[in-house]
Amino acid sequence: MEINRIRPNGGVEQSPGTESGNAKFKAQTHPAQQSENAAAASPLAGVTRSDLADATKREDAVKQSFERLLDDAATKLGVAITDKQKQDLAGFLQNDPLLRGKLLNHLSQIAK
Repeated sequence: MEINRIRPNGGVEQSPGTESGNAKFKAQTHPAQQSENAAAASPLAGVTRSDLADATKREDAVKQSFERLLDDAATKLGVAITDKQKQDLAGFLQNDPLLRGKLLNHLSQIAK
């Protein structure tokens, strides 16, 4: 951890090695590219705009998305979840207006 010294006029004096430390951060990808990469790797990546336009397909897409998210979370946490538990929890999450709205908003942003 670097400690910057405060000058008498109130400015901050940079430590000698600061310039090379900032150069590391200039090579990062643009945030839009990061979100596109994350969307492609997301468990929600298979939804299209036509799926969201049709009411029955939208319902199926929402339920399947919640189930995929639950599978992904269970895998990351190392927890075994049965199909019945997954379906019950996905149905519960599907009926929550706040989570449903956030998921539909996210799906509309990443839909192809």
